[in-house]
Amino acid sequence: IWFVWSNVIVASVFSEWNPIESPGLLPLVLVICCIPKPVLGIFANKLYLYQAKRKIIAIVRDPNKHESREAEIAAAGGTNMVLPLTVLTLPYLLALIAGLFFFFKYYLMFNDALEKATVTTKTAVTNESKAPATQTTAPAKWESTDRINILLLGGDSRKKDEIHSADSLMIVSIDPATKKVKLLSILRDTYVKIPGYGEDRISKAITMGGSSLAMRTVEEWAGIPIQYYVYMNLPGFINLIDVIGGIDIEVEKDMNYVDSNDDPTSIYQIHLKKGYQHLDGIKALQYVRFRHDAYGDFARTERQRNLLKAVAEELKTKTTITEIPKLIEAIGLYVETNLNVDDMIKLSKLGFEIDTDSIDSIQLPPMELLQMKSVNGKDVLYVEPDQIQSYVKSVFNDESKTQGD
Repeated sequence: IWFVWSNVIVASVFSEWNPIESPGLLPLVLVICCIPKPVLGIFANKLYLYQAKRKIIAIVRDPNKHESREAEIAAAGGTNMVLPLTVLTLPYLLALIAGLFFFFKYYLMFNDALEKATVTTKTAVTNESKAPATQTTAPAKWESTDRINILLLGGDSRKKDEIHSADSLMIVSIDPATKKVKLLSILRDTYVKIPGYGEDRISKAITMGGSSLAMRTVEEWAGIPIQYYVYMNLPGFINLIDVIGGIDIEVEKDMNYVDSNDDPTSIYQIHLKKGYQHLDGIKALQYVRFRHDAYGDFARTERQRNLLKAVAEELKTKTTITEIPKLIEAIGLYVETNLNVDDMIKLSKLGFEIDTDSIDSIQLPPMELLQMKSVNGKDVLYVEPDQIQSYVKSVFNDESKTQGD
């Protein structure tokens, strides 16, 4: 009974089972399959006694076996090793076959996903036009040992095909050789030279020439090459956090802010309680947008770096290599990027080798170099170009360098 029950359950459930979508199904099915075993064990003696009585009574009541009934009873008893050995051995054999089947099935699914995963590269609604990412089969790992610099751009627009200024700018700098990462937040009111457009806040570059101009502006200002960019707006950020299942983080204080331009019930109003908690996409957006306290944008950029580190840790601990293509495909719906699928997968694999506890968190410009200026009646932040470039160079040369905000 146990043998039939367990194998029928396994066969019916696992015929369409996807371990990525339903990881908790396996232990549940194993529990269900094993329920009959102790139940049958409890009643085993009663079952055997019933069987023995039935056979003995039949022999005793048979008048033709009156003289030989003791021999008949002895012959009807005893043990049969063929049946129990079969029952004990066959499940393990079937389990081995099933294991091999599912291994090859999902191995092939993973390889197929590597080829089919696509990322939608949106065209910015500025004067920039970009070709979509190409689709190829990803090599096993990131080959180059040169430093990788990725510019993350968070737009403050709330509609799909709309770009306002960059609410957040952050450089993710990865050293493939040492597996070290530095997060460098750029204060959005930093006054810089925007190539071809004169001087303005660095957050305005994306509205003038799209993400490519934002990359070039940061390159010339910081004195480092920026190879890639990733842009998303507010709805995109919400969806991205929800795709990965939310994030656990320490909210250091009560955060409340109501924008008079929004509906009081809008998801963009900020209402967070202090304490360690799980944030969904809407709450995570409130956390990284809050700047209405004495520390303003300085504290906000630090929170943005904290959240990015928490996301990296979440993905590293709760995501497997085989889930990368599917995750990239889902996230790709909400970002604009010049990274192709191959590079995304290779960078994701590289991310599994990085110790998230060692990620350095840096603010640009640093407090000691900041100058306050007034331009057209508005306050801006300024730093001498040679000073910021020298500082960034020192950050990259000193692998142990970090910064307390």
